Amino acid sequence: MHPEFVSKLLWGGKVAGLRIDLESAQPAVVKALVTAAWEHKS
Repeated sequence: MHPEFVSKLLWGGKVAGLRIDLESAQPAVVKALVTAAWEHKS
């Protein structure tokens, strides 16, 4: 979605999460990703 600052975090060949370069990231995108992850987890 945002390859300029988001990449897949692989664990054993499977996607285990996302790696976000916070220095380059857009704050609104980071907030949306964290909110979505929190809603999915709860």
